[in-house]
Amino acid sequence: MKIERITVCNIASLAGTHSVDFTKDPLRTAGLFSISGATGAGKSTLLDALCLALFDQTPRLNQVGRLTELTTGERQNDTRMLLRRNTAFGFAEVAFVGVDQQQWTARWSVRRSHNKPDGKLQDVVMALYRGHIAPGGQGTVTEGGKKTLVKDAIVEKIGLTFEQFTRAVLLAQHDFATFLKADDKQRAEILQALTGTEQFEAISRAVFVRYSEEKKILDGLDAQLQGFQALSDEARVEADLALLSATSNVSLLEIDLKEHEARAEWFRQHTTLLGAVGKARAELTGAEQICEAASARRAELLCTENVRHAARALRDDEVRAVKAVAAARTAFASAETALKSHNETLKTATDRVLTATTVFTLVQGEQLAAAPQLKLALELDAQLEPLQVRVKKAHAALTSATVAVTDAATKHDASCRLKQVLFEEQLLLEARRERLTAYVPFVKEASTWQHRLETAIAADSAAAKLRQKLMSLTETLQIEQQELTAKNAELLLVHQQMEAAVGERQDAETAERIFDSERLAQQRAELDASQRVLTTLQQELDERDRLRDETNSIQKELAELESQQTQDTTTLKLRQDVDVPAAIRDAQVSRDQLERIVAAVDDDAKRLRLSLQLDQPCPVCGSESHPYRDHAPDFEAAAVKAAKDHGKELETRRDTLDREVLQLVAGSQARLLQITKQQKVYTKLLASSDNAVFSAVDHPEVATVLALPAAERQSIVTSRLDAVAVSLKRIAADEKSQRDAAKLTQRRRELLADIAAQHQSCQQAVTKLATQTSITATKHTESETVLKKADESSRDALAALGGLFSALPNAKDDFTADGAVLRDTFVAATTSCGEIQEQLHELTTKLLAADATIVPLAEVMVTAGHALTACEIENAAAVGDRDKHLRQRQQLFDGRAVDVVEQEFAARLTTTGGTVHERTLEKNAAEKLFVAAEEASKLTSRNAAQTAHDFLTAQAAMSTWLVSCNASSSRTLTIADVDQMLARDAAWFETERAHFKSLDERVTSTSSACDVHQEQLQKHIDKRPTPDDEAVVLEAEQRVKGELQTAKTVKEAALDVIKNDDRQRNRNIELTRQRAAKLIEAEPWLKLNELIGSKEGDKFRMIAQRRTLDVLLGYANHQLTQLSARYRLERLPESLNLIVIDCEMGEDRRSIHSLSGGESFLVSLALALGLASLTSNRLRIESLFIDEGFGSLDLETLTIAMNALTHLEAQGRKVGVISHVTEMTDAIPVQIRIEKRGKGGASKIVIPGADPDWVNPKTEFEATSKTSSSKVK
Repeated sequence: MKIERITVCNIASLAGTHSVDFTKDPLRTAGLFSISGATGAGKSTLLDALCLALFDQTPRLNQVGRLTELTTGERQNDTRMLLRRNTAFGFAEVAFVGVDQQQWTARWSVRRSHNKPDGKLQDVVMALYRGHIAPGGQGTVTEGGKKTLVKDAIVEKIGLTFEQFTRAVLLAQHDFATFLKADDKQRAEILQALTGTEQFEAISRAVFVRYSEEKKILDGLDAQLQGFQALSDEARVEADLALLSATSNVSLLEIDLKEHEARAEWFRQHTTLLGAVGKARAELTGAEQICEAASARRAELLCTENVRHAARALRDDEVRAVKAVAAARTAFASAETALKSHNETLKTATDRVLTATTVFTLVQGEQLAAAPQLKLALELDAQLEPLQVRVKKAHAALTSATVAVTDAATKHDASCRLKQVLFEEQLLLEARRERLTAYVPFVKEASTWQHRLETAIAADSAAAKLRQKLMSLTETLQIEQQELTAKNAELLLVHQQMEAAVGERQDAETAERIFDSERLAQQRAELDASQRVLTTLQQELDERDRLRDETNSIQKELAELESQQTQDTTTLKLRQDVDVPAAIRDAQVSRDQLERIVAAVDDDAKRLRLSLQLDQPCPVCGSESHPYRDHAPDFEAAAVKAAKDHGKELETRRDTLDREVLQLVAGSQARLLQITKQQKVYTKLLASSDNAVFSAVDHPEVATVLALPAAERQSIVTSRLDAVAVSLKRIAADEKSQRDAAKLTQRRRELLADIAAQHQSCQQAVTKLATQTSITATKHTESETVLKKADESSRDALAALGGLFSALPNAKDDFTADGAVLRDTFVAATTSCGEIQEQLHELTTKLLAADATIVPLAEVMVTAGHALTACEIENAAAVGDRDKHLRQRQQLFDGRAVDVVEQEFAARLTTTGGTVHERTLEKNAAEKLFVAAEEASKLTSRNAAQTAHDFLTAQAAMSTWLVSCNASSSRTLTIADVDQMLARDAAWFETERAHFKSLDERVTSTSSACDVHQEQLQKHIDKRPTPDDEAVVLEAEQRVKGELQTAKTVKEAALDVIKNDDRQRNRNIELTRQRAAKLIEAEPWLKLNELIGSKEGDKFRMIAQRRTLDVLLGYANHQLTQLSARYRLERLPESLNLIVIDCEMGEDRRSIHSLSGGESFLVSLALALGLASLTSNRLRIESLFIDEGFGSLDLETLTIAMNALTHLEAQGRKVGVISHVTEMTDAIPVQIRIEKRGKGGASKIVIPGADPDWVNPKTEFEATSKTSSSKVK
């Protein structure tokens, strides 16, 4: 990657367009060049432009951070703030050769709104062009859309990010020591930004995430395995026995419950039958009461039937007559209303005809009266036309004359003011020239005198710095001598402490040798062995006692199980041989009886019911009502039900016996299984007890105990264990004392080692300080010699300024106070003198031109005034004549035109005549409607009289019938009663008849049902199973139910234990298989995480960064060897911290913070060059820019730094250096100078030996921006 050109326009102090082209001489052939200029001239601005064009960032703005907004709403770290004030636009442009070996041009530009210098800043525009285009020109745009896309494209072409660029290509001001003085975290961030170690961080995080996932799965499987454990073999046997016992208990309780339920069921059926009997009797009573209550309703039905046959026709005639009378009266009222309405309409129409005729006559009179005024208005209109033409011409002439007078006066006044302004400006310039008279002789050779001033300032500054350095060395030498004296005293004190420590160590070693460690160890081993065998013997004795007790317990349990098994066998034989066969016979007999009863009832009763007919007498009882024709009576069903219930009871007893037999068989088999298992356990326990032996029988302690009776062994073992424990405590106390003595000896040895190390450190420090004091003394002598040479150079430079000091009063004193101020004052004064002379010449020319213009303009102003007076007189006369005629015309018809007035009269006559005609037609139509309404009124009056006569006739006939009906009946009817009865339809009659029929049938059926239920109740009482009361039976049933529920719960719990254990055993097998498979899969990730995995990604990243730092230190030490062979950089193990190895002080390891300013610069420069080499290891970088930093070096070190830069030049790099050090810039033949141009802080770029046309080009971008600005204006 190589920079070919930097172009900047209106950026910071660089006003206008400037271009630095490294493809043209003298920069093309120069490998090393300097960028020099006064402070604030804009040296760093050139490098800011380089970063702006490529990255829209600068190192200086990045150090600012996000500060408070300005009053304009902009932030101080905004790159747009680099646009020069009072400029409408600016740009930065860089041509470069990319990593693809192709030429590219990147441009960064910004404008103000409307291209005005005071406009609001607009957004930054970036573009990437193919090829090396002309400065500010146009070319093929590769990327010119969104800014982020352009920046990504540029980074791709140059192969460097901004952070990498500022370490490999541009070493920014104040940024040398950033990497050197950074802490671990900051240095890691810089390395990551430069070398892209974030990929290692991502890998480390990914490994940790995968490790966490695999570990989480394994932990979950372990937790599942630990969460639920399967039962032990003994617990599983106990669970099986518990389930078997619970199952037998449930079976026995179910049999007992069925017996109690059968007894309770008799009481429940008894209650049901009692309720049925009571209900049947209540239904019979209710049916009889309902029939009695319905007698009035029966009478109502009979009366309604009579009225329906006799009064229907009479009442219908009367109702029709009433409706006819109402309709006739309504028609007559409507006819009378219409007649009155038409009469009113006729009167209104007559009045409107008279009104319209009167209005028409008035309009005709007004038209005749206005005829003379219309004639006079026509004459005035004819006279006004020429008067209007005259007024327009006079007004136009007056306007032209007024404009001419105003224009002449304006031009005359402007010329006078211009002359006055020019004259005042001339006086001011002459006064300024008078004040600067002393500088006039130096105007032509101003640049020469300026160079002499700068040389004298630099020489004086160098002498001052050397003098300050000499004072610093003097102070350093005194301090080092004092430190050397103090270190010698400290060395003597440490030597005395070391002799005391040797004596203390010898005393501690003597005290430690008192104890015999081998004897204590042997005693502890013997006691530990005795304690182990005694403890084991105690456990074996306990185990024998436990086996004996468990054997006796199982023997008793087996006896109980065999006794119960014998009882169940006897009961089972009784049930199988006697009870079950008898129950089967009784059930079969009951089924046969039920079949015979059902057959008898079905054959005879069905044939009789099918032969019954409606309204025909029954051949058995003679009744014509047959309630059981369609269904069997209740007593037949009750007989069948009783037989069925008896059969069910016998079958229930048979089933109960069968279940009891099954339960006895199951219980017997389960108990037999339990006996077999217990016998196996008993046999196993006996075998274990017989085969039990004691371990370590050869040990004296065991042999002694076993020789005693069995009853005394346990107590003897306990007492011996207590004695051994006491002996062990005594041994432990002796061992503790021995350890304390050994620790004291160790502490004395460590103290002696620390004091010896401190003595050696003091000895080395004394040697180091003596060497450093010698070096400082040598430097002090060298600085005195260099200071003498600098003083001589300063005196020579002052001698060259003798002519200037003699011509300018107080110049020498001003130079002594501040040479830079005198230089700036001299440059400003000489520049102002030249500018004032040029401005005075221009003002004299402008004054002569203003005098030649004023006299003709005065003559033109007088002539225009005379013409204006004549035009004003003519305009006043014309306006007066016209206004007189207008006032006369305004009095006639308010100034309206004659044609308009005549048209208004004609329209009014037409309107009023049409109104008269319309009103007449309306009157004729109203008269016709009135005659028709009068005829209709007469006709409806006659019809109303006829309908009233018909109504009276029908009313008399109905009254006659009602009187005769009431006379022949006990009930008195009214017209309302008659209407209510006649309103009842056929459905009502059918409903009433069906209701009375159902009442009769209900009485008959309820009477029969009552007899049947009474018979069933008596049969049920005869079969009572127990003499106990119902409460006793129900209480026993509930008690057995509770016991059964408890037994079922116990059984379910026992079954759940078995199922859960089976499920858990299968689950544990599967989980164990899954964990083994998962462990094989996860093992690589577990190992990989241990090596490089971490949650924050820092483990692998730190490994990569430490390796990268080692490579970087290799490059940096190579550069540092050329700059200063004294120092070498190393990295502390397992960190990113750096230390300095002082090769001249016996490889002494020093902190980087102990380096002086010049030493820090050299080391930082070596690191910066190493970073550049590290970055360029991925691509070839042919350009390097170094901004400041050389001012802290002495002449010798500066020479070394120059040699290093020359070495970089020899490697094929183009190196640019920004520095204020005169010796350095003078030693570099090719220079880029940034020179200030006087007021406003503007600077320009000067390249000696270069063509000015390409250093300050006229760009197409600038021309386009100026054209846009002029269009906006």
